[in-house]
Amino acid sequence: TYDRPSIQKWLNEGNLTCPQSKEVLSHTILTPNCLVRKLISSWCKGHGVAVPRSHQDTNGEMITEFDRLYFNSLVTEMFSSLTDRKEAAKELRRLTTAAPSYRAIFFEFTDPISRLIGPLLEGSVDSDPELQEDLITTFMNLLVDCDNMKLVADHPDAIPLLIKSVEFGTIETRKNAAVALSMLSSDNDRRLMIGNAGAPMPLLQLLREGHPIAMKEAASAILNQCVEYNNKEKF
Repeated sequence: TYDRPSIQKWLNEGNLTCPQSKEVLSHTILTPNCLVRKLISSWCKGHGVAVPRSHQDTNGEMITEFDRLYFNSLVTEMFSSLTDRKEAAKELRRLTTAAPSYRAIFFEFTDPISRLIGPLLEGSVDSDPELQEDLITTFMNLLVDCDNMKLVADHPDAIPLLIKSVEFGTIETRKNAAVALSMLSSDNDRRLMIGNAGAPMPLLQLLREGHPIAMKEAASAILNQCVEYNNKEKF
């Protein structure tokens, strides 16, 4: 096929001619075609067809500059209409779940945390439970990459937002927010920061509710918090 991975493979094998016309290529720089990607996405949405997964979603190869542009455009959609935000949030959740490489480039963008969580700071954190769940799950996925941990810890709204999401939202949102706090608690300074920000009571409440899919994650987050001596008295 003539999709980008196949073209790149053709070039990597030392071929400097067009496989169809046999003409010698003037250069081997591949330019991302954002318009085609947008047209494909629009057609899929209009016909009820799932947008095809990228090459990196399935085999883990390094993402391309086009993928970077696409991922950044999704984060930028958080400033668009509610419909666009929700569609972009679902795609961000899918990409960061399926492809570790997307998590790894998040910190490269300008002020990415503010852009990602902006919609959840405009009113009640759970005013749109579906959007909240997609963004908090994306947030959790991003924390798998260590470079993103510092971004979160340094942002004044990030940890308070996660704590609120442990308290308010769908059970999936609350569970994933607890997972995110547990992941952030791998560092002593962050443990103390999370404890001082008010995480203990929401985590205890989630544990006491006894929901099967959330109890384990709440307990894990509490255990990680209690590694910090100064946090123990808060529980």
